[in-house]
Amino acid sequence: MPLTRIFPRQAGQSKIVMLLIVLNVAVIAAAAAAVFYLAHVIDSRMVAEGAGVADGSAVPAQPQPPIYVSLEPPLVVNFDRNGRIGYLQAEIQLMTREPRVQEALQQHAPAIRNNLLLLFSSKSYAEVAGRDGKERLRHEAMQEVNRMLFERGVPGHVEELYFTGFVMQ
Repeated sequence: MPLTRIFPRQAGQSKIVMLLIVLNVAVIAAAAAAVFYLAHVIDSRMVAEGAGVADGSAVPAQPQPPIYVSLEPPLVVNFDRNGRIGYLQAEIQLMTREPRVQEALQQHAPAIRNNLLLLFSSKSYAEVAGRDGKERLRHEAMQEVNRMLFERGVPGHVEELYFTGFVMQ
């Protein structure tokens, strides 16, 4: 049985129904587009402002500028060089962003120098001759400095240790 017999239409009624359906679809599409656009704008503003957090928490502060602390004078140690005595001289700069770490590095410089001298003199020529060996030694030295700061209750750490001079003979 056709639906037109069950629901008889009046003249012009089908056009109104069709118009209402089209209007509803247009309103839903416009609402979806508005939600998408607003979400994009809000996300773009958060990234531009550096927030990156959707929960409304505070914007993280910009990192402080680096502070460099030089270990003076250069460290000089002797080490085994294939059965002969070899020498290593290293000039070192420590980098932090925290003034309290800078103060601690200056205060504990004798202990830091001592431990770095012991570390460097425990290495053989072959261990530090290549770039990879120097990088490992740099990393070990930075870990040693940070370990010492931690043991002394210093809040913060050294971010980098740089060899600004490195001579082996």
